Amino acid sequence: MGTRHGQDFYGYEWVHVYESARTGAFRVLAPLRDEGVIDGWGIGVNRVEPRRTASNRSR
Repeated sequence: MGTRHGQDFYGYEWVHVYESARTGAFRVLAPLRDEGVIDGWGIGVNRVEPRRTASNRSR
């Protein structure tokens, strides 16, 4: 069986992984999108909790 990623892989540790991305990659990708260097970016998730967290924080 292959390695599974996402919340199922990290369990409740997904919160720490998400925070690492939010304070790192998100801060780099957002200005690149705003400057037109990239069209957009997103996150891939297996469960609704990380998507809901990202959506709530973007408001």
